[in-house]
Amino acid sequence: MNVYQWMASASDQEREQVAVKARTTVGYLWQLSGRHRTPSSSLAERLESASREVTPDRVMSRYVLVFGDEGVAA
Repeated sequence: MNVYQWMASASDQEREQVAVKARTTVGYLWQLSGRHRTPSSSLAERLESASREVTPDRVMSRYVLVFGDEGVAA
């Protein structure tokens, strides 16, 4: 799942929890979802881990976070 999809499906509380666990801000998550920023590989791993803890049924993919959706099989 990419950041945009995750942000669209997440509640305000889930966004805040993931941001805190990943040591970033909700504002930065919005920048990532709009593709205005690209996370470091370290942040991408933390976001995948944090989203797995907070929303196990909706997990952000670190690969998609770093490299984008292009070339990823649906």
